[in-house]
Amino acid sequence: MSVHIACEDMDFAWKVHQVVLFEEMWRRGVPIADIAKLLRREVDEVFVLALDRARAGAIRKREGGIFGTNDDRGIPDAARRREKAQVPEQTHEGRRHII
Repeated sequence: MSVHIACEDMDFAWKVHQVVLFEEMWRRGVPIADIAKLLRREVDEVFVLALDRARAGAIRKREGGIFGTNDDRGIPDAARRREKAQVPEQTHEGRRHII
């Protein structure tokens, strides 16, 4: 019997500071695509993180859903600095991630 493992090419490991930034940006209405860009992750990976955090009760439904309602004013300063800085990265199976 053969088995299919869904999304085995995705990285579901998150550093705690990334989760905290995600939750803050979610609450501020930042669109999921912008969150993914700032965290240097694939949108699908951020979507799965949103599912995880919603199931844990850490985030709630918001106006605009995953698309959010806010522009870059909702982006926390720490994420904005990370976007501008030369942040060291590591690769995981050919994908870039913030260390």
